[in-house]
Amino acid sequence: MTTTNPLQDGTAEPVRRRGRRSAGDTPGREALIHAALSAFAQRGFDGASLRMIAQAAQVDVALPARLFGGKEQMWEAVIDHLVQFYQQHYAERLGALVEQSQTDPAAALRGFIHCYADLCVENPAVTAFLMLEATNPGPRLQILMTRLIRPVMRQGLDIVERAQQAGCIRAIDPVLFLRMLASGLAIPLSAPDLLPERTRAAGNLPQRLVDEAIAIFLPDTLPDADAKTNAPTDTQ
Repeated sequence: MTTTNPLQDGTAEPVRRRGRRSAGDTPGREALIHAALSAFAQRGFDGASLRMIAQAAQVDVALPARLFGGKEQMWEAVIDHLVQFYQQHYAERLGALVEQSQTDPAAALRGFIHCYADLCVENPAVTAFLMLEATNPGPRLQILMTRLIRPVMRQGLDIVERAQQAGCIRAIDPVLFLRMLASGLAIPLSAPDLLPERTRAAGNLPQRLVDEAIAIFLPDTLPDADAKTNAPTDTQ
C-alpha cells in the first residue's frame, strides 16, 4: 500500500494508533530512525517533533517516547544508526584505500572519491542533516564531529596527504583540499534540484560527478590529460 510522507508534501496518512503493524512493514524502531533522520535533515532539531516523526513513520504517536524517551535521545539514536551504517559498510573499504595509498596514492584517492560518492548517494538526507547542524554550534555538533565526521575525514586525510607527498595532487592545505572535495560531491548529490535541468536530464549524475571530481582534483593522473588539455573546445 502506498503511503504519504508528511515531511515531503505536507499531508499525512492517518496515524496507526492501535494493533500490530502490517506484515512487511518496516519495524517500528527502524521506521522511526529513518523518519527522524529525514525530519532533522529537513526541519532541524528544533523544527522536528516526536509527533511529526511518528506520523512520518506511520506508528503510534506514543511509540517514540516509549522507545527513546525524548527528542534528544531520538537524535542520539539517529547518530548511532549512522555510525553503525558507516562501520558496517564503509570503514573497511576506506581502511583498504588508506593501505593502498602507501603504494598507489593516486588510485587510492580516486577510490576515495568513488567511495564518498557512494556514501552520499546511499544517504542523501545525511548531507542536509550535517549542514543544518553545522549552523548551530553546540553539543550536538561536537557529537557529530567526534563520532561521524572526523572518523571519515581522518581516513580521507591520510589518503590526501600521501597523494600530496607523492606529487599526485597540487594541494596547498590537505585539510582544505579534502573538505572542498567532500563538499563538491555531497552538495550536488544531496540537492540535485539546484543543478540546471539540462545537467540533471543527462542522467547518471553520480558517475558524472565522480568523473568531474577526478578531472578537477587529480588532473595530472588522467591517462589522456595532455590530449584533453590540447583538445579543441566546442563553444556552440
